[in-house]
Amino acid sequence: MAVGARIIRAPAKLNLVLRVGPRRPDGYHEVLSLMTDVPVSDTLSVAVAPRTQVTCPALPDGDTLVTGALHLLAEAASHDGGFRVRIDKRIPVGAGLGGGSSDAGAALRAANSLLPRPVPAATLRRIAAEIGSDVPFFLEDGPALVRGRGEDTLRTGLPLPRCGVALAWPGVPLATRDVYAAYRPSGPIPPILRQPAGLDDLARAVHNDLGPVAERLEPRCRGLREELQARGALAAAVAGSGSAVFALFGDERAAERALLDLPGAVWTAHATLGGR
Repeated sequence: MAVGARIIRAPAKLNLVLRVGPRRPDGYHEVLSLMTDVPVSDTLSVAVAPRTQVTCPALPDGDTLVTGALHLLAEAASHDGGFRVRIDKRIPVGAGLGGGSSDAGAALRAANSLLPRPVPAATLRRIAAEIGSDVPFFLEDGPALVRGRGEDTLRTGLPLPRCGVALAWPGVPLATRDVYAAYRPSGPIPPILRQPAGLDDLARAVHNDLGPVAERLEPRCRGLREELQARGALAAAVAGSGSAVFALFGDERAAERALLDLPGAVWTAHATLGGR
């Protein structure tokens, strides 16, 4: 670890509700989503350095979005040097759990805090939105209602109902661009989305417009979802654009039991969501 390094966790995310509208003139789809962070995380070590260098043993050919984010931060802050970052990944790549975006958001937060003159929050949000649609969500913690192409986040200030979540990944990544290219919206997205008041309400609300497309492109997604439902899930769906699947249970112990010897799963994780 570099001297003076800050250690920060980069959590996975879930789109508990994801509605996707038609393609916009700028090429993006309008989305409406209830998103939450999940305590299943990558870990980053971030330190000030003469130049930016990002290493990630799990990604020998790249470092997700972190390098670009830190170059933009250094430019905005008039910082002559760079940052040294090491990423230890736990979140699978191409799973729809936001690992790359979370790494970028965590790196921005940590690097900005190490600067002698940190940039203001509005500048950090602008940089995050330029790097990727999901990155602004990871600049803060807790559930959020997300609109636009994903960059417009509104923190609800309310905890989610407490429950267990099971995550399962079939080991085959799905490219977000491929899922969106195959998606055909049925109409405009709803104008509003409210945060569910209780666990039953949340289970009924779970929905992903991209789920059928992801399951068609990678049938193992459907197999994981159906198996988790058969094991007692209150709700189950594809995570984001896939290929991971998530399922809600009454508590974390039930989520853990549901993952035992789960056929078709190469990677699994379980956690507790919410606080009431």
